[in-house]
Amino acid sequence: MSSRRKPSGKRRGRRPQRFERPRGLVVTEGTVTEIQIPANAPARAAPRCRISEADRRGGSDPLRVVKRALKERKDGDYSWTVCLVDCDNHETLQDAFRLATEEDIRVLVSNPCFELWLLWHLEDWRRHSSSRDVQARLAKLKVLQDKSLTSSFPIGRYADARARSDKASPEHLVNHLGPNPSSPIPVLLELLGI
Repeated sequence: MSSRRKPSGKRRGRRPQRFERPRGLVVTEGTVTEIQIPANAPARAAPRCRISEADRRGGSDPLRVVKRALKERKDGDYSWTVCLVDCDNHETLQDAFRLATEEDIRVLVSNPCFELWLLWHLEDWRRHSSSRDVQARLAKLKVLQDKSLTSSFPIGRYADARARSDKASPEHLVNHLGPNPSSPIPVLLELLGI
């Protein structure tokens, strides 16, 4: 007699198929604040994402950020590429939009600055403002110190920030300068799976 077991009809030993999440490239104009949002994305939701800073020697420049993204994208297998820039009075912003559109890169411009997205984690802010106004408000709320998030910053309140962003400017424009205030960071969150 054989000690073999009768087949139960169930397949054994098969593991569920794993699907690889898309891999993204995020290139930032800023060197501190912009990096902290994708870097702190929940591990369960975020795909593999590489974050890179554009070279700021000679000042910040959106076209330089897009060119850096093109260069880095050649060195990796990325499903999507995003550039984060502030609106500032950049002479090269329209050129950056054109090149990004041609190369399937999403340029996300926060107006007046990226810190607006951070402020929306805490409160509704829909008035026309300068970067200085937004940064001063964050400093007063004690969640930003020298452009770095403090430990009291509510990083997980993406839904609140997204809802406030939608109220201020429902269209999250890519490769376009939106109104003041606006930030298309929800586009990045969607790509990150958040």
